[in-house]
Amino acid sequence: MVSVLIIGRFRQENTPQLKDIDISQLPYTHLNVSFVTAHASKGLEADYVILFGIDTGSFPSTRENDELIDIVLPNKEHFTYGEERRLFYVALTRAKHFVYILFDGDKSSPFLSEMAKFGIQHVDNKLAPQLAKWHCNQCKTGELRPFTTKYNKTLYKCSFAPACDTLVNSCKHCKSPLEVHAKGFRRCRGCGELEIGCLRCGIGTMVARCENDPNRETFYGCNRFRPSTDDSCRENITIKSYELRIQTAAKLVKNKS
Repeated sequence: MVSVLIIGRFRQENTPQLKDIDISQLPYTHLNVSFVTAHASKGLEADYVILFGIDTGSFPSTRENDELIDIVLPNKEHFTYGEERRLFYVALTRAKHFVYILFDGDKSSPFLSEMAKFGIQHVDNKLAPQLAKWHCNQCKTGELRPFTTKYNKTLYKCSFAPACDTLVNSCKHCKSPLEVHAKGFRRCRGCGELEIGCLRCGIGTMVARCENDPNRETFYGCNRFRPSTDDSCRENITIKSYELRIQTAAKLVKNKS
């Protein structure tokens, strides 16, 4: 029988999404599912672990300790949320095979952002479009939903289409929607990857050309270039210009955040 351990920051009765669920009565006869708090998970092990509610307020917890507990605890650490980090690590390392982290994309734990900075991916790229809820920046009400074109390309349209005509390209790395910025670049709303858009046509993306040709110097051209079509875009820029635009885009994103 496969063991599944659901780990929460607080007890099940204090977790709104789980308090009314009797885990022992789940209809999965091939699974042994149980719930424990992060503190109680120390020393335990399961085939698969689900970390539930890894959001701001849970990890790290914003609940204050009882005054009596603070008296018996050692002096507070200089390292921010040191005890909470150790507790998160304990919960994170209980799985034999795989750990799933469930979080609210709008208020996810800062620990996840720190993991991402070290290249640790906490959302499976293949699942990102299905798991995330991307709000439409145009109508401010609908959600962006992925669909596949006849050319097997992933695009996003608003859930209120055709009333809202938003149409968004997807990231070539993680397939999440791209956010268009006024300065001619796009930023992935999932992994944060930057794409430099074409300033001439306003639609295409600047891609490397001749990078595998030893007899020609590499440059960047619009991916909408078609030699024999009327709507072809012939915009091209040097590597230096491309790198400058990447640096400018990165600064704008940093200042915005």
